Amino acid sequence: MDNSNDKPQLKLLSDSEVGTLHEASLEILNQTGVKIDNEYLQEILAGEGAEVDGEADRVRLPASLVESAMERAPAEFDLYERGEDQKEMKVGGTSLHAHTTGGPSYIRDLESGERRDAKLQDVIQGALIVNSLDNIHAYCPVVSPTDVISGTEEIEMVNAGLRNTEKVVENPVSSGKEVDYFYELFTAVSGSEAKLKEKPSFTVSVSPISPLTFDKQSAEALRKSAEKDLPTKVLPAPITGATAPVTFAGALAQQNAELLAGLTILQTVNPGLRTVMGPRLSIMDMRSSFVSWGTQELGRASACAVQLLAEYDLPSDVYGLSSDAKIMDQQQGYEKSLNGILPALAGADFLSGAGGLESLKSCSLAQLVIDNEVLGMIIDTVNGFEIDEETIALDVIDSVGPGGDFLREKHTARFSRGGEQYEATFSNRDTWEYWVAKGEKDIREVAREKAKSILTNSNQPEMNPATMRTLDEIMEDARSYFKEQN
Repeated sequence: MDNSNDKPQLKLLSDSEVGTLHEASLEILNQTGVKIDNEYLQEILAGEGAEVDGEADRVRLPASLVESAMERAPAEFDLYERGEDQKEMKVGGTSLHAHTTGGPSYIRDLESGERRDAKLQDVIQGALIVNSLDNIHAYCPVVSPTDVISGTEEIEMVNAGLRNTEKVVENPVSSGKEVDYFYELFTAVSGSEAKLKEKPSFTVSVSPISPLTFDKQSAEALRKSAEKDLPTKVLPAPITGATAPVTFAGALAQQNAELLAGLTILQTVNPGLRTVMGPRLSIMDMRSSFVSWGTQELGRASACAVQLLAEYDLPSDVYGLSSDAKIMDQQQGYEKSLNGILPALAGADFLSGAGGLESLKSCSLAQLVIDNEVLGMIIDTVNGFEIDEETIALDVIDSVGPGGDFLREKHTARFSRGGEQYEATFSNRDTWEYWVAKGEKDIREVAREKAKSILTNSNQPEMNPATMRTLDEIMEDARSYFKEQN
């Protein structure tokens, strides 16, 4: 029997609890409904059986329409890295993937370690580092630059990502206009609209406003993303006790309803659209009003959301490597590990959060290197191991016998070289004496050195000069447009 390709099966919810939360979500959508500030979407949803109150922009979605959307959405689809071989990433398959945190306005300076405003150069450096990290498969630009024209932040982030990594690039969109510019950038890099559709290397994500609201901007972004056939992630981020019920069950039900509402909009506009569900429930400390992304409840929330989405056969992307720690310390280590392993064992398709610190308010390029190692260990754990006649090795055990050793056995050499054990590339496995001889460096110092070394030895991926000129033209137009809007 080979367990290496089985999906993990950690279940924090019983089957009856999954059913109860599902039915509650459907009741929310049918009885309470969602606000959708977009006449076109209201009309096409009404044509599919939704009840629309145009004056209040309230749309009530019957269970039949929601379930139809779930059936239309693909359970699996492929994304592709750029480059000569266009490495395939199967979304919704048996493999666990990871991507960076995205969008904080602060970064920890790689030289001084100080917290400062993020710049466009930090986005570029993040892309270059991620391009060399094996366990981070997609780049969501790690910070939002503060040194660009207001309104162009997301577009600048994507442009910088496309030029400096061959990994899949993903980014949130806040308006239909951003979708238009994203589409132009993606098409230019792909070579044509047909190639973009055939082998997409990009995703966009759209966030409703909790509770249960798709405002004018997010609704238009959903519509345009679907119409342009861009792989799209629905990314609600409710907060317990603030924008969702304080009770865990109520918050999960509302979040699930928001996910299904976004899915229904996308699949009604474009049946079969490649869609990912991205639940981002966070926890408010009711004593201090602090919104925590490091508490163990976040890992539990992610695992429960993954379990619900697995019932629907929908790909999931959840926060995993998240922490409230302000620096790279023991707190970030145990919070990221716990919040990552729980949803991974539940069967998540993507873990987010690599590089993030301080409850997603800042990023560290050195932390990216550490998180790459953490993700490698998590991925190795969920991938499992083979159990068959050769790996059980009864003949080898019998040959060695009581009191012997396995060091000289060919079986040991063959499987050691074949990757039977996870080989850490960053964690310190030295003896005390050797560690002292090498300078007694702690993980923070080693991580900064590693990140700086990657940058020193990294080159911008090759790109056709004509493509670069097209990107320049698109960016010039975007900067001019948003400068006029300010």
